[in-house]
Amino acid sequence: MHRFLYQYLSITLVSLTCINGLTSDVHYIKLDVVKASSKPMKLKPKVHNTDGGRSYAYGQLAIPYIKDAAIRKKLAKMLWCGTPTLQYFSKHPRPSKNELRMEAALIEARMSDKRGGNVH
Repeated sequence: MHRFLYQYLSITLVSLTCINGLTSDVHYIKLDVVKASSKPMKLKPKVHNTDGGRSYAYGQLAIPYIKDAAIRKKLAKMLWCGTPTLQYFSKHPRPSKNELRMEAALIEARMSDKRGGNVH
C-alpha cells in the first residue's frame, strides 16, 4: 500500500510540475528596430575563403620554407589548425617543394610589406 501511494504521489507531482511549466506565461523579448544608414559604408565587407582553402593549405605547408623567423612564427600562430589543410588536400594534389618555396617567398614578401620592410 505504501509503495502504491508513493508512486501515485510521485507521478502526480511530476505531472503537476510539467503542466505548470507548459501553461506558465511566456515572456517575449521585443527587439529594437535598427534603421540602416543612408550614407555609404566606411568599412568594406571582407570576403573569406574565396579560393576554397588553397591559401590556408599552401601557407601552412610553406611555413618551414620561410626564412624570416618572425614571419614564420607569426604565420604559425595564424595557421594552427590542420583540418582545412587536410580537407583541401583530400581533393587536390599535394604541391612540390618548389611550389612551396615560391609560396613561402610570396608570403614573406607580402608580410614584410605590411611590417614596413619594403618601401615603394
